[in-house]
Amino acid sequence: MPPKKKAEPIESSIEQFKGEAQEIELEAIELTDDVTSLGNRLFICYLRQHLIGKGVLNNQIIQIQIYGRPQNFKLTITLEAQLDSLSINEEASLPYLITKATQFHIKSKPEIPKEPEKEVKVLPIRIGGLHSQLQNLKQIVEISLVCPEIYEELNIPAPKGVLLYGPPGTGKTMIARYIAEQTKAKLIIFNNSIFSKFVGESEQKIHELFDEARSAAPAIIFIDEIDTLCPKRDSGIEEYQKRIVTTFLSELDGVTSNSKVLVIATTNRQNTLDAALRRPGRLDKEIEIPVPSRDDRLEIITLICENMKKVRLSAEEMGMLLEQTHGFVGADLVSLCREAGIRAIARYQLGNQLEVTYEDFIGALSEVSPSALRDLIIEVPKVKWSDIGGYDEVKLQIKQAVEWPLEYPEKFEKFALRPSKGILLYGPPGCSKTMLAKAVATESKMNFMAIKGPELFSKYVGETERSIREIFRKARMCAPSIIFIDEIDAIGSHREEDSSGVNEKVLTTLLNEMDGIEVLKDVIILAATNRPNIIDKALVRPGRIDKMIYIPLPDRTARELILSLSMSKMPISGDVNITEIAGILEGYSGAEVVLIPREAGILAITENLDAEVVNKNHFMQAIAKIKPRTTREEIQFYEAFERNLNKIN
Repeated sequence: MPPKKKAEPIESSIEQFKGEAQEIELEAIELTDDVTSLGNRLFICYLRQHLIGKGVLNNQIIQIQIYGRPQNFKLTITLEAQLDSLSINEEASLPYLITKATQFHIKSKPEIPKEPEKEVKVLPIRIGGLHSQLQNLKQIVEISLVCPEIYEELNIPAPKGVLLYGPPGTGKTMIARYIAEQTKAKLIIFNNSIFSKFVGESEQKIHELFDEARSAAPAIIFIDEIDTLCPKRDSGIEEYQKRIVTTFLSELDGVTSNSKVLVIATTNRQNTLDAALRRPGRLDKEIEIPVPSRDDRLEIITLICENMKKVRLSAEEMGMLLEQTHGFVGADLVSLCREAGIRAIARYQLGNQLEVTYEDFIGALSEVSPSALRDLIIEVPKVKWSDIGGYDEVKLQIKQAVEWPLEYPEKFEKFALRPSKGILLYGPPGCSKTMLAKAVATESKMNFMAIKGPELFSKYVGETERSIREIFRKARMCAPSIIFIDEIDAIGSHREEDSSGVNEKVLTTLLNEMDGIEVLKDVIILAATNRPNIIDKALVRPGRIDKMIYIPLPDRTARELILSLSMSKMPISGDVNITEIAGILEGYSGAEVVLIPREAGILAITENLDAEVVNKNHFMQAIAKIKPRTTREEIQFYEAFERNLNKIN
């Protein structure tokens, strides 16, 4: 490799010249980031100021300070200038004189040829479900970009923008790309690089993006998460953000029908957008992209499975899977299929055949939950109806209210039956009210959100009401769903008994959400309390919590079933008679009945660490030690409350 030529300083005084240089080419050597204006007229003027009146040699390396940094250039006298001044050899080393008439040319540094990139096959975008939304949007886009003259013939303004709103993961961004692909329009994407710390630079970038769209028309300007670009200007945002909103609105107003430019924006927080953006003449059309229905989920999963390969799902298994994915958006279903594939790979590593089965999908459901409910869904212990002894009539009433509307919707439609909106389980403490709720969560296959009344309260004004509204909003979004409110008396007590007024505001919010202007469809309220007498009457009227179920102390049959379940894995001696023990436990709650076998087992171990079985004596000692805590007066109160309720009904 030849050594680099050292940059030579330009001589300030030359006595003898070979001739005047008519044209000079300058080529930057080791171009730095500071040299950003090569070829500009201002840069040529800058060079002339440094070189006029000085002598230079052909192919000389010169050095010029640019932005305080030395930059080397190779100077070449063009062939024509050299031919005009050819002379004898002794003059070959003489320099050329640079005058005002000398023309300067900037020669770009030759680029290293790149290897041809391998062509990547881009598959066309396919979207499952959302047929009406896609058809509506496609019609707007095609007319606005292809033949906007139709609007002029009718003398009506063409739409300038469309807002797609809905929960995260429903496919809003994919829809915009799909529409651009279908209409063959240029897709120009707004991204976070538009924000700059320098004053006026963000506004300039917005101007440039709209100019680019006009020059590339027909074009679609796509803005993802527009709430970050155009938040409400009265919500305490920074001054530079207000300028960005104003600039964007001005550019949007400048879009005409002849521009063949359409703005498509997406958001999942449409209520945080500036009101001026959503008025007619700007984002004219708003299209909701909802959580997929059952049929939509079927299309989405089918498309995903077609791309996955080696998926073994029968039609029956697919139907069962759909019943367990209520509230799943498209992104959740993609995550579910990926998790199922990972489980199939794990089995393959253990020597099994590589295929994704229904069992893999069911296992993946324990890892993937609806994204909208991830901050509310809790891990509920798996409790089945068979795990709860007795209470057959209570179980039937709960099934009729919760499960039947989903299992037999055609029957409810045929008889014009309106499903219950809410169920209140009331009775003495320890009578399986919460356990029944766990069984509902397990058996119904509905999205289950469990909240406790006292946990809703916050010291900040309005925060409790906001939490309630958010819970119901997400429940609607992921319907069918169940909202379980344990100890509802904490937020649903009589309003006249509240001196502070806090409980009244919370209860009013709860009442409005249950039966207000906005329809509560496919959302069931399941509540529990042991103080039904203090529940506000407006909460338990028809249309809200319209079914109240008394959960009494377990009868003898129920106690016998509870003991059988509790002692199913316990080694007991032959003298233990479950029926006899169940008869002795009259007046005991379900929780107290469960405690008897546990206490008997502890007594057996205490007596002899090597004990093999638990005998009758241990159970008798446990019964003598554990007394029922529900008094006769409390039982009479609940029975009287039930009688009065039946009279009213």
